[in-house]
Amino acid sequence: MSKRSGKSLGDMEGLKSYEPDKGWSDIDPTPEIEKSSSEQNIDEHKFDNWEASDDVEHKTSLKTKTNQDNFFEEDFIEDIQESKMSNLARQVAETNTLVDKALGTLSESSNESGNSKTLDELGESLHDLFGQLYEGSGASSSSPWSKISDSLGDLSTQIDKRDSLKEQLKETQHSIDKARLKLIEEIQELANSEQERLSVIRMRSRLASVMADKLLNKLR
Repeated sequence: MSKRSGKSLGDMEGLKSYEPDKGWSDIDPTPEIEKSSSEQNIDEHKFDNWEASDDVEHKTSLKTKTNQDNFFEEDFIEDIQESKMSNLARQVAETNTLVDKALGTLSESSNESGNSKTLDELGESLHDLFGQLYEGSGASSSSPWSKISDSLGDLSTQIDKRDSLKEQLKETQHSIDKARLKLIEEIQELANSEQERLSVIRMRSRLASVMADKLLNKLR
């Protein structure tokens, strides 16, 4: 059995071809080599293009993923911001209500109770509200409204003292009224007693006079 050659016909040297007009001639392997080289170059070019295309697709995929992540992150940030703005608007409304409720009843003639508690709530609300607005702004390390909150706390303490004094005054006035009524009763009792005594004296005097006259008449 003959062994197969490791070379193709185009690569074997000494091969000849026969043509009727020209006779026998050597086969030039160069075209086959060039063809093979050209095909290899085409394959390499396709491979390079495939690698480049794959790299572009990979980068495009990464870019798309990054854009999606950025989009989701922006949506998340917008949701947070919307939530913060909603909470801020609600807190502004609550603070505005507390301002009307707490500061609208500070007059001396006001009889409403719980003013000090409302002032404390107003101070805390102002502190929290402006604390959020000044946070991260770089304008100041803390909100200057903290002083306002402290002053509202002091005012609340003074109102508590006033309310306490009002309660003491009310109790004292009640005691005064009670003592006055008692004094009136005592005076009336004394007057009645003296009137009764005067009546007895008058009756005794009249009786004594009548009896004396009768006795004198009998004795004469």
